[in-house]
Amino acid sequence: MLSILVDGDRVAVHLRISGTQLGAWGPLPPTGRHLEFEEMLLLTFDADGRVVHQRGIVDNLAGLRQAGVMPTPDSN
Repeated sequence: MLSILVDGDRVAVHLRISGTQLGAWGPLPPTGRHLEFEEMLLLTFDADGRVVHQRGIVDNLAGLRQAGVMPTPDSN
């Protein structure tokens, strides 16, 4: 999934990241598990098309739960 919105020199990107964690993810060693989570990026470009500002948010909690290092809330 990928969504892109453009407004002048600003771009918003919403994407889903998925794959098998075969390498380290920060301090987390490889787990071999399939991870899938979402990210939102807000980018600002200059007149030459270079990114001059980037802000984003990633659902790392979902990825860490899928990796097995964070508990999943009870589904009562």
